Amino acid sequence: MSYRKDEIERVKRVADMTCSAHAFLRDKYYFKSTLLDLVVVSISTWIIALVFVEPKINIILTPWHIEPIIWVGLLSILSFFFSLLQFIINWKEKYNLHKAAVDIFAELKNDARTLLLTVPSEIDEEKFNYFCQKAVDASKKSPPIPERIFLKMKKRHLIKIAISKHLDMHPNSSIAIFKFKMFIEDNFRVDPGQ
Repeated sequence: MSYRKDEIERVKRVADMTCSAHAFLRDKYYFKSTLLDLVVVSISTWIIALVFVEPKINIILTPWHIEPIIWVGLLSILSFFFSLLQFIINWKEKYNLHKAAVDIFAELKNDARTLLLTVPSEIDEEKFNYFCQKAVDASKKSPPIPERIFLKMKKRHLIKIAISKHLDMHPNSSIAIFKFKMFIEDNFRVDPGQ
């Protein structure tokens, strides 16, 4: 019975960390995707403004005294390039995949929390196996966390937990100062026994 509880606790901890990592990646790809969309829309709007306005205004809208027709051509090339970039790197799809992964791991974490609140004798083999299979399926359905950023994501998650616990006890404390204090304690220990 203790093994089941320990395994559920482990899955809950991993699901929580994985949820945080996917949330970070979701937000990162959303920002990049939105920024790229804004660049394409801005350049396209500039092109439209140059094409449909009075030729005298074209000179005002064209920088560095370039011929307006050449500037329209350059902007068109840029617009095409960024549109092609959108298609190739597909940050929107990556955003959607990580968004779905956040939902999957949040549900898994909630299931673990519910099971941990259950009386241990009521967690029968069937419930436990179903939960374990759900954890395996969650990993299969989700995009992997890239190996090169996994430890950074784990560090970010553990810092978030430490700050959250600290704020529970000291709600008015400075997060920046607490982060600095943790940095000093973790990197410049004076006690050789640690």
